[in-house]
Amino acid sequence: MKIKNRKISYIANISLLILLISFPNAIFTLDDLKPENLMNNTISIPVGTEIRNPYLFSYQNGEKDHFEKFFAQNGNGVPKFFENLLVGMISLTDTELSFLEQEFEDISLRLQSSKVVNVLPSIENLILKSTQEVQQNFELPKDIINASILTSSGYDGTGVKIAILDSGLDDTHPAFTNVGYQESFILPEYGYSSEEGIYDLHGHGTHVAGIAAGSGSFPGIAPDSEIVNLKVADMFGSASSSAVIAALNEAINQNVDVVSISLGFGLTAPWESEDILAEAVNTVVDNGITVVAAAAGYPAAYYVHNLVELESMIQQWYKNPVLTFIHLRIAKGSSKNLSRPRIKPYQVKERLIKFIASP
Repeated sequence: MKIKNRKISYIANISLLILLISFPNAIFTLDDLKPENLMNNTISIPVGTEIRNPYLFSYQNGEKDHFEKFFAQNGNGVPKFFENLLVGMISLTDTELSFLEQEFEDISLRLQSSKVVNVLPSIENLILKSTQEVQQNFELPKDIINASILTSSGYDGTGVKIAILDSGLDDTHPAFTNVGYQESFILPEYGYSSEEGIYDLHGHGTHVAGIAAGSGSFPGIAPDSEIVNLKVADMFGSASSSAVIAALNEAINQNVDVVSISLGFGLTAPWESEDILAEAVNTVVDNGITVVAAAAGYPAAYYVHNLVELESMIQQWYKNPVLTFIHLRIAKGSSKNLSRPRIKPYQVKERLIKFIASP
């Protein structure tokens, strides 16, 4: 029986492949592939149907009504507003976006596509590495990051709420007796193909939550803190920036103290000069919340306080030229946006290469 079912699935997949080759311009979703149509060997593809993709935009106080009326008058639907962050979201087809670019450039320039982010690092690497280290050393997270001096002084996370923006949480695990609010943002409106509940189907989110606030025989850093599970990554470890925005907005609603975002865009992501997600994170920080984010898995990372240290780091890079993250400290009184120049990442890379190559 299992072989027969696999054959049916195989035939259906081949049929879908043939349809894609025959109608390369057809736009449809998996929801349009009805089970009854598959059984009848017929698939109905709606002609002219376009997929709607989420776009983000920032707005100022007093502009909300303007955007709401504008999109309604143009037949784009009702935008969603994340008012804690002053960020909005609207779902548009390619045709609608093209029309806005031609007729309403001032509006279209404020739209940013919802990007794909991924959990860092991969859970496969985590499992192999952590298993080996535990078997060899049995080091606790607090020992690895030298936090033992705090935990031994009584700092156990009591009264602290930690929001984990990740792939969800296995809240049935005995290490998690301190789980509070939970919500999944794996929804089509945020660019996902299907919905997922709050449970962790990937593993990375449970791993991160355990490091932060797990309890039991292998406790995390703050075992008595409360975990707020805000799921933004699906079973494949992929997340959309619009889902992260929604989760950050909810983190403020939940009055959390710490937000964990172990996600990364990768080196080729299309960043805008003033990225809305980056601005949203800054707003969360402005609300008094500590944000702990991944540094993209760089082999080397340094915090540089002055030009002498910068020169030293560059000299070290000459000896070991690996992908390196350098955080430059900006002096007080400098321009607010000095650390975020209005140029693209590849331009920064070109300038840095030129600088390093200079005598």
